[in-house]
Amino acid sequence: MYTNRIRPYRSGRAARFANVVLLMLVLASTASTARADPPQSQLPPVGEPDRNIRLRAQLDRTTVKAYEPVYIGLSAEQFAQTLDLGVQIKRDEGPWQPLTIPAAAWPKSQVPTATGTIIFKMGTMLLSSADAATADKANAYLFATPGDYKIRVKVGPDSTTLSLKVVPGEPNNDKAFQVIGADLFGQVFAEEMDSDPAPKLLAACAVVLKDYPGTTAAKYCKAYVATANFRAAFKKHKRSGGKEVYTTLVNDLSEAWAPLADSFYGEELSLYLAYAKGLCKDFVGVIKTCDDMRTRVTPWSGLVDAMKGEVIRHTQPVPGVSSGRPHAP
Repeated sequence: MYTNRIRPYRSGRAARFANVVLLMLVLASTASTARADPPQSQLPPVGEPDRNIRLRAQLDRTTVKAYEPVYIGLSAEQFAQTLDLGVQIKRDEGPWQPLTIPAAAWPKSQVPTATGTIIFKMGTMLLSSADAATADKANAYLFATPGDYKIRVKVGPDSTTLSLKVVPGEPNNDKAFQVIGADLFGQVFAEEMDSDPAPKLLAACAVVLKDYPGTTAAKYCKAYVATANFRAAFKKHKRSGGKEVYTTLVNDLSEAWAPLADSFYGEELSLYLAYAKGLCKDFVGVIKTCDDMRTRVTPWSGLVDAMKGEVIRHTQPVPGVSSGRPHAP
């Protein structure tokens, strides 16, 4: 049995960005109460076709490097209060294995559509396993071995099977990821805007960036360090730093975002990058960053889209105000 042991991907607190004109970050706590694990539904027997009427499931990518996490996004017109949910995984021609995922690791969100209806979304990150055959639990990455994976998801009566190709990483990429370890690597995606960076993770990333540059692990480490530096600067300077403080951080975040833009982590990096540009009063850059976001599977994508809407609303020309300058709401 595989057990997803990472911390929930931002399920403990959902954030929203408001009053972009004044560049005041507001983190609104909408934490869901922890519940018992959802029942692990019995998936259809192997060989039986999927039955999918109302459920839409997708991965943030269909190809990843070895050791990388992926994000499963589910959307439907409505999810039942008590989910009958099951997930299985297999590699190549191997057997199906159940993947146990805590209920708290499935953050939910609502997305309004152009027609006025609401689409309900939920998802989770897959990173590590508790496979009994793995001796080193700290390095029990779920996708450490290249191959063709199948991930089967069942919600209520609907089920669907997703395909994922895991390809070999760069030379020494395995060593780089093992320096961090799956449990510690999970913290990259678990810290909040007001969280202090994890010293052990920063130390591990320093080793990876020094000894294994150019690896996929180094790309994630570079991004983590960039977000940690931005959070430290914001904690110290708040909105008063301006270009003098935040321009360098914008450049660092932009460089970190580029190689991860096609992944779900690119959504969170887009949020940090857009906000940093806003602190530099580069509102055109904020909108461009929002438009450049390439995936929309995590709750962070909704926050990025909301930020774009706020910037547009507050920078629209109004009588008596020059075009392109923010006006009071």
